[in-house]
Amino acid sequence: MNVLVGEGHGSQIVFARAAVVYDTAGRSTLAGDLLTEADRRSPADGPLDVVLVARDAARALLIRLPSGLSAVGVVAEEDAPYPLPPDVSVVAGVEGAQYLVPDAEWVIVDPRRGRVIVRPDAQTVARVQAGPERPRILLGAAHVPARTQSGAEIAVWAVVRSEAEIEEALAEGADGLVVPGESPLLGAGASSPEEQEAALFRAANAVGGGALALDATADQIDPETVVAVAARCRARWLLDPRGLPLPLADFREALSALVAGERDEERPAEMPGLVAAVSASSGGDGVGARNDLLAADEILLTAVETAFRSHDPVARLARDAGLPLRVRLGDEDLDAGVAEAAAVGAVGVIVVGGRVVARAKYLIRGQG
Repeated sequence: MNVLVGEGHGSQIVFARAAVVYDTAGRSTLAGDLLTEADRRSPADGPLDVVLVARDAARALLIRLPSGLSAVGVVAEEDAPYPLPPDVSVVAGVEGAQYLVPDAEWVIVDPRRGRVIVRPDAQTVARVQAGPERPRILLGAAHVPARTQSGAEIAVWAVVRSEAEIEEALAEGADGLVVPGESPLLGAGASSPEEQEAALFRAANAVGGGALALDATADQIDPETVVAVAARCRARWLLDPRGLPLPLADFREALSALVAGERDEERPAEMPGLVAAVSASSGGDGVGARNDLLAADEILLTAVETAFRSHDPVARLARDAGLPLRVRLGDEDLDAGVAEAAAVGAVGVIVVGGRVVARAKYLIRGQG
């Protein structure tokens, strides 16, 4: 952990990844790694919050960022004597900031104290996030998606069926949670939609507003509950298009209308990301199947055999359409499953239970 000091502007403390701004031939540019990560994010993820680290704060704020990045703070080497936007936290006059803050590193920008904390430890992050109304962000490097040797990031989500399993998965470093329809958290044993909603809200709070995927049919969970949960976290709804009563594009339209109606009634609601879940080698053929997959925000490929083929038609369709691909792995041979997921360019894998999350991340880091 390293603490840099300067002059603060603004009042909001932010915790985000650093994006170092490089001056190349008179132009301000960002490093390729963060730009690549921004390109890989799905609409359901929302933009990645970043703190721009630059020589001049005002010039940094003029950079046109890709849709996958959102500037929430600035660390500048030069002083900032002129007014700055009140909604962006700035610490200026930090000598050597562009060299002292590694690109893509986690930083805390505290404009009230004029401090920049580089690579904060978990205790420091916890203190910053203290307070009942402040959303919790998963702490530490354990909750950063694992990166292959070639630089590709692959998130690891864990299937959980109880609050105890949620705690286990997060302790192992899970980047997100998947709640199946038969679990007590999502339907089974819930005496009312309100009880189901309350359990899912607790899961959403546990991931600190991060990724929470609902693996359930419309018979197992009310769409109203889904859009309410999506207002609290980056929710996905995992759906087998073949089990829907209408094409996925029409289902999306109906869900969007529901979100608008809930907002008209002044109830919190957001559109969840729709993930088309299909089995390996079974969902890419036929015009109807292809249209359903292309209407999704992401594609989830289930490896019915542990080592599925990297030329699987679903994986090929996702690659050609530019859709993020996730892979659901069994626990029979995790080594082979992770290798195949990396081979097809998956942005994430889903594993059964939190106990294998750390193992999956270790295997991802060993991929070429």
